Amino acid sequence: MARGEVEHIQLVFPSKVNEEYRFTFDRYLKGIQISARELKKMNGYYDALVPFKNQLKCTDTLTAVWITVQCPSRVPVGKYHQTIKIEGSKHFTIQLDYNVHHTTIPLKSSIPITVGVENRCMTEGLNDKEADKERQRWVDFVLSYRMTPVFGTQITPERWQYEHSFSPWAWNDKRSIRLLNDRRYSCYMLPFFTLSENELASLLCNIQKKGKLKESLFYIWDEPAYIGMCNYFRRNFL
Repeated sequence: MARGEVEHIQLVFPSKVNEEYRFTFDRYLKGIQISARELKKMNGYYDALVPFKNQLKCTDTLTAVWITVQCPSRVPVGKYHQTIKIEGSKHFTIQLDYNVHHTTIPLKSSIPITVGVENRCMTEGLNDKEADKERQRWVDFVLSYRMTPVFGTQITPERWQYEHSFSPWAWNDKRSIRLLNDRRYSCYMLPFFTLSENELASLLCNIQKKGKLKESLFYIWDEPAYIGMCNYFRRNFL
């Protein structure tokens, strides 16, 4: 593995509904991070990876587990060994051998890759403190895969129009300002529709002061509904 690399292993084994298995990782490895997620159905399709810590309750006759190994950029070069024990009605032992090379993958991809996150789905049902924690978790989660998060809020449902931003907080929130200094971002999607002209000018001024203007983008619209809106974009942005 290179430092900064993420590897995945898919483990599939026959099971019975309601069978329980316990996963035990035998040692902590100097910063190498390992996690497990179960592949589960969503709307009838196996589309969701659901995290679990140690205990897994099977929901089908075939169980798929996604093992993720993350090698942070500061992990010492060398060889590492780790064993995963899986205990239940059946017993498995998996030996993992890591060879960390003296090569570090850049923090961000050379080609900007963005991932959209719906603000409402991320924080629905949470209080303010919980919501802020969840927002930060999503920022770090997407960036940890060398992709850039774009947070969206639907503002005109009848036309499927979204406001997008590089931050889940308001553009002038101190946490958003802090994200402008995060070197893991490959680009910055800037809000537009919900800002007044003065707010937009302040945002662009701040972006320019941070030296991020060339890395910034506006997501305007897939299909503007009015000729006037098209003309506005043409006058101001083209």
